[in-house]
Amino acid sequence: MGESEHDNEAAISSFLRERVPEFRRLDRLRQQGWENPAGDRFFQAQRSNADKIGDKETSEFHYRLMQRIATELHNSTDGCFTTTTKPGAILDVCAAPGGFLAAAISLNDPNLQVRAFTLPFSQGGYKVLLPYQQHDAYKISYLDVTMLAEDMGVEQNEIPSSHPDHDKFLPRQFATSEQHYYDVAICDGHVLRTQERSSYRERRREYIRLQTSSFVLALEHLEDQLHDVGNVLALAVDVEAHPSGRTRYVAEVAWAARLQGARRRPRIRYDGA
Repeated sequence: MGESEHDNEAAISSFLRERVPEFRRLDRLRQQGWENPAGDRFFQAQRSNADKIGDKETSEFHYRLMQRIATELHNSTDGCFTTTTKPGAILDVCAAPGGFLAAAISLNDPNLQVRAFTLPFSQGGYKVLLPYQQHDAYKISYLDVTMLAEDMGVEQNEIPSSHPDHDKFLPRQFATSEQHYYDVAICDGHVLRTQERSSYRERRREYIRLQTSSFVLALEHLEDQLHDVGNVLALAVDVEAHPSGRTRYVAEVAWAARLQGARRRPRIRYDGA
């Protein structure tokens, strides 16, 4: 972390400690955890669980847990997964193992259209456990969304040949003639320890790359941004951290943003989270 970013995060934490009693209490508990050697063992176990999510039992547990979290969020936000059009359409940028998407499908019209992306299992991604992957209305692409250069507005011939990942950038996934838009976009991706990446994709910065790529795909294909139609569900980690705070500020200025927690949470820890 650069010095300026560290200063920004220190300023945000100081501001919250002075004004928010809940944050002050949680920050004190977190500091106690950092000073306790048992905390290191706890987080190491969480990271180990994250690495093992390809294991069938762990994957199924996480899949069911994310379904329950999605249902809880849906009920506490007046239906955040409900499509505004019928049968509706949902975009999931980082789908695996698929718990959020499965919950969203169950809460909407059976003829719902689904477009999803997820990192291939062969590249360190998680297996998709959706029971209806072969449904004609569901299209799942296995790829790294941070490498979708053309969908981000950069043509392949504009990428310098000296770029370390020059040959790994991917062609456009959403055709320019494609007029289909989505009512709900899910952007809850994590940076995975199991993915092999070029050295320039440093872990902390990689989370920003993943989040930015997810938001670009979501907002470019949301149903109707001009009339406040459509929901984006995004993962917020370390809400007092400067990147999270900056993203939340932009969202609150541009749209009606809401920070919502869940009583349940995964018992695993990811890089960048």
